[in-house]
Amino acid sequence: MALYALIFVMAAGSLLTLSRWRYGLFVVVALAAFQDPVRKLVSGAPGYLVLATAPVLVLTIVSLIASRRSWWRDVARSFPAIDKAMTFFMLACIPPILISATYGPGSWMLTLLGIFSYGTILMLIVIGYHFPRNTDSIRQLLGFYCVVTSVMLIGGPIQYLGLWPNSPLLGTEALDMEWVRHGSGYIVQMIAGFYRSPDVMGWHAAAVMMLSLVLAMTTRGPTRWFWLLLAAAAVFPLLLCGRRKMVYMIPAFLVAVTALQLMAGGHRKILSRFGLIAVPLASLWIVQGWMGEESEQIRYYTDNPDDVRTQFQRHGFDSVIETYLQAGFFGSGMGVATPGSHHLQVARPRVWQESGPSRVMVELGAPGLLALTFLLAMILRSAWQVTRSHLRVRSPVAVYALGLLAFFIANVSGLIVSGQILADPFAATLLGLSVGLVLSLARVPVTGRDGLNRIVSYPGVSNRFERIPSMRSSS
Repeated sequence: MALYALIFVMAAGSLLTLSRWRYGLFVVVALAAFQDPVRKLVSGAPGYLVLATAPVLVLTIVSLIASRRSWWRDVARSFPAIDKAMTFFMLACIPPILISATYGPGSWMLTLLGIFSYGTILMLIVIGYHFPRNTDSIRQLLGFYCVVTSVMLIGGPIQYLGLWPNSPLLGTEALDMEWVRHGSGYIVQMIAGFYRSPDVMGWHAAAVMMLSLVLAMTTRGPTRWFWLLLAAAAVFPLLLCGRRKMVYMIPAFLVAVTALQLMAGGHRKILSRFGLIAVPLASLWIVQGWMGEESEQIRYYTDNPDDVRTQFQRHGFDSVIETYLQAGFFGSGMGVATPGSHHLQVARPRVWQESGPSRVMVELGAPGLLALTFLLAMILRSAWQVTRSHLRVRSPVAVYALGLLAFFIANVSGLIVSGQILADPFAATLLGLSVGLVLSLARVPVTGRDGLNRIVSYPGVSNRFERIPSMRSSS
């Protein structure tokens, strides 16, 4: 019954997406929330349900392309540097595509999986650029995600407290998996809650915390307290996941917000920004005190603080050099190290790469790694230019740009250590969407806080024909 309900949502959502592509992103959020619990209830826990969001994502992309012929030209006109970098990246992908497609029978599936993995993030940047009609549309999407996901994150504390014992929905026993981590003299029982792994629950908890803070920074009154409480509630499941890379995304986010604000010259805004994190910090203090300093979860995060630098060194740099020595200049081929590719029983080389940089090196080789790094640099530079222009005049949309860019940077920092979370299409979706939304704010006239109209316009196209409403912010 649960599987049929999920299939019905997929079918209904697909039909809705074909007529109104923006609704597809809301459908994807709902599917991402319920796909793991449904998988645990289905006999055999089929792995293909991890891709429940993929059909709707593809239809969202197809529907955008069909409804707007200038879908890429608009982006290229606003950001020619990204356009050129994208061309270089596509050319660099030709050799790895040819390599992986010719390993043997069925190896073309690796090629398609790799193309889908990289293409999802890049196309979602385009989706993010075209998505906003006004600030309300951004708030609705981010708010919908935070509320729905906060409900699902309750599974973590429920599992930890043993309130629903023997339920197949909690933990990973239904998947024949047990997640533990060994510390110095102790064992950490990693909690997954309603999700399929501690990584996924931890990533969603970190995402809810960061995006709730963004929503809190862009509103006032009782609504601000609602978002702050959601951010505070996400602290508990975040600590329970037992994954440092997820927990450390939060300080990376705060550092990025501070650095971006200072680089834009907004020194006076720093204190007000950090004043908002008092509630989540209080939640952290309460949870840590309640769990106790001797709790395995707390000990794991406080032991060996130098391990962070070691992990970045090993996964971000050493593994890239070792991969180059093993796989050669052009790598081993597109898709061979893509998360989830191990389920494909096809001819392929054996790979061990887990971090983002080493995965790119083994799949795309040195040319692909350089091209992707250049593309990422151009995207970050363009997003920073948009953010800086709004921050300097205290534009009503400045905080959206600041928070979403910091969210993207925090996620990229986590991918340096491990890229396994990208096995979930939704994680790639939110990653690409966040920076795409920042780029979309280039269509907003850069005016001061007293400006009344905040039109989201396309380059060279009159808003009268676009019928895009004014862009407003409650900040």
